[in-house]
Parts: sequence; C-alpha cells; structure tokens
Amino acid sequence: MISKNLAEYHVWSCKKYRELIASIPEEDYTKVINNRTIEGITSHIVAALFTCFYTIEGSDDKFWEWLEEATMKQILERWQELDIRLLKLALALPTDSVNVPHVSETPFSLASEDFVMQYILHTIHHRGQLSLLLRDLGYDVPGTDYLHFFAEK
Repeated sequence: MISKNLAEYHVWSCKKYRELIASIPEEDYTKVINNRTIEGITSHIVAALFTCFYTIEGSDDKFWEWLEEATMKQILERWQELDIRLLKLALALPTDSVNVPHVSETPFSLASEDFVMQYILHTIHHRGQLSLLLRDLGYDVPGTDYLHFFAEK
C-alpha cells in the first residue's frame, strides 16, 4: 500500500517547485540548458500525470492540444490539479490491476498501487532534473528531503 505520508510528501515537494518556477521570468522558463528547458520538464511531468489518469479513466479532455498552447501559469496549475488527483487516487486505490498500453509494444498489467507509484517516482526523477536547471540559472532550489516534510508537518 502506498502510504498516506508518501502521497502527501509528493504533493508537498512538488508544490515547492511550482512556487519557485512560478516566480521566475519567462526567459528562464524557456532557456535551453544542456538541451533541456524548465518548460519542457514541467510539461513532461504534467503529460505523464495526465497519461496516468487517461490510462486509468480513459478520459481525454483534448489535453495534447491544450498542452501545446498552455502558458507557464496554466501548466503549473494543471500540475497542481493532477498532483491532488494523484493523492486522492493513492489514498483510495482499488486492489485490481491496470492495463499499461503505452510503455512497450506488448501491453501488460500492473497492480494499481505500482502504477500510481510509478508516477510518484517519475516526478521525483524530473524534480531532480529541474533542480539542476534551476541551479544552473542561479536559483536556490527548495529542500524536499522526506525528513523535511515531516519536520514541516
């Protein structure tokens, strides 16, 4: 079972990054460093979280067209919305499995808990990438150690 603390930690740590990113100028948001941009990584995080819900719920709200035109503010707001949905999903996980069609040529089934955990871990990976870019741009990156979460909680 995904612990309530881990799911809440995910929302807490991502919020710290969204707050920092919301405060930076557009030119830093779109600046290319080592073939990456903060815009590209935040868009990818949102796309991955959307894919999680699309796979589970089959709900397509014209997301891909929206993402192409979305502003920084809209992407950060959607990221927050999807994080809260992921928290709610993690806390009320069904015990069945999820069919995963988008990772390999042959779809496979995965326990619901592992499927949701993938998106928590995936976002942690991309927060690391954001840390590198933000530091290269001269920003102080927020501390998001799991123990800091408990200290603030």
